[in-house]
Amino acid sequence: MRSTATAATAGRRRAWPWLRLLGGLAILAFLVWRVGADAFVAGLRAVDGPAA
Repeated sequence: MRSTATAATAGRRRAWPWLRLLGGLAILAFLVWRVGADAFVAGLRAVDGPAA
């Protein structure tokens, strides 16, 4: 039984970074949908290389 619990824990540890990435992308997609892409494009144009 212990090996099953350990395998499940390892699976969650591997999935967690992907879930965080997908959650962040979902938030960005929602904001682009609601605010519009123009605001994001203007923000990207305002930031130059050294500032990033």
